[in-house]
Amino acid sequence: MNEMLETIEERAEYVPCVDADRFRAAMRKVVSAVHIITTGGPAGRAGFTASAVTALSDQPASLLVCMNRRTATAGLFLANAQFCVNTLCAGDGALADEFGGKGGAGGRNLTGPRWREGWRGLPALQAAAIAHHCLLVKALEYGTHYLLIGRVVDIDGDPADAMLAYINRRYESIDLAGS
Repeated sequence: MNEMLETIEERAEYVPCVDADRFRAAMRKVVSAVHIITTGGPAGRAGFTASAVTALSDQPASLLVCMNRRTATAGLFLANAQFCVNTLCAGDGALADEFGGKGGAGGRNLTGPRWREGWRGLPALQAAAIAHHCLLVKALEYGTHYLLIGRVVDIDGDPADAMLAYINRRYESIDLAGS
């Protein structure tokens, strides 16, 4: 199996991919949930907005989170080896922008009434629709990003009737009340 994977990687090096502008234009048409990924621990506390989050496996329960390697707080996530995926509700666009770095310092304010302590002290959003508390089990480098694989050790939240989604460079509300 390992030999097969190595052959796949070697072959991929010789096949060109589409250019970044064309890829980003296509991805703008894909609807994604919006999350604030937080960490806390001995290395410090930090957070960032992400839409590149997906379930990886249910045995063991795990998530995959993509984090830009150039983000100033990437080292904190790797050093703390734990993170929380806070899925946002409709109407949380301003919060997503804050942690996406729009209009200022980015997501460093993880204190105050909108935050609580989660598993092992992880900052968790009080009003998150879902909060997945994860132990970082693997971080892989690929292109411009780290792929963070987290084992889900706890789940909580306040299920909402509408979730925040991102498509075509803007936030939209996805109504879940009828589902």
